[in-house]
Amino acid sequence: MGSEILDSITDEKFPSKDMLFVFLHGTIELITKRLAARKGHYMAENLIQSQFDALEPPAEPENFITVEIAKSTTEIMAEIENALCNHGNCLS
Repeated sequence: MGSEILDSITDEKFPSKDMLFVFLHGTIELITKRLAARKGHYMAENLIQSQFDALEPPAEPENFITVEIAKSTTEIMAEIENALCNHGNCLS
């Protein structure tokens, strides 16, 4: 995923060909709206921009799909299940 965690893992320990990362993508406006609707959440809304600034979306050669979070939960799950099945890991 382009993150420090994944950058620190070697191919021997974490073969990307056997992994499929799901990148849940949403606009800053949608995420801010959802965060504002959560009660008792630890993250202040004014910190969201810094999180977006630091975000490193996945890129080749990582094996990933991008799923838009504006979709319904049912649509998101169906898209993930379909991608897993296409990757050889059918859930049903």
